[in-house]
Amino acid sequence: MYDFLYNSTSFEQLKIHSQHTMVLECTVSWTSLQKLSLSFSRLSDESMAKILSGCPILENLTLYDCWELKVLDLSKSLRLRTLDVNRTVTYLWPTQIVAPHIHCLGLFNSELSCTLVDISSLTEAKLEIALLPLNPDINADFLQVRVLEMLDKLKNVEKLTLGRNFIQILYLAEIRGVPFPILKVKTLTLDTKIFQYVIPVVFLDIYLKFEGFNLKECGISKDGVS
Repeated sequence: MYDFLYNSTSFEQLKIHSQHTMVLECTVSWTSLQKLSLSFSRLSDESMAKILSGCPILENLTLYDCWELKVLDLSKSLRLRTLDVNRTVTYLWPTQIVAPHIHCLGLFNSELSCTLVDISSLTEAKLEIALLPLNPDINADFLQVRVLEMLDKLKNVEKLTLGRNFIQILYLAEIRGVPFPILKVKTLTLDTKIFQYVIPVVFLDIYLKFEGFNLKECGISKDGVS
């Protein structure tokens, strides 16, 4: 059965939803595949490399909560143009993304566990962070550093969309006077609702108090979220 699945040369689109480890002992030959989606799979670097080598005309790749993947090397996927990585689980392995040929990147990132290594052809990006309420003792400072590092990697994109959690971390960085990278974007979209629940939210109040900031000077009411 698995040999048939991995050597079906007629597939043009394929979605695989699995909660098991994908160990590929056979070769993959999806020579007509243009769009691939993998969800909830334990996927090693070696298995991912086999899949990519068997998809010579792949144009669109989606990964949703795939465990164990440490390096996503797309440098040999010459026709890949769109990459979507959705990571909502905080204990997933950190993943380095090497994707020099993609033009469009969607990254819904669990506490910024993905690192952008090579995205030299990127023209459009959409970024959001999947995170639990900020705890001053855990991750606020770390997230600020990672958000600004990611923006620096994306400073040459033409179209950039930022989600509400990403914006919250930028808000913290601005309050603290952290310098921002200079962006060259032509179109900037803030995918959020502008009201007090979003900027700022209650756990930002707690963090700012912990850091010794005056909430009124930061534009925050003493009552926090209404």
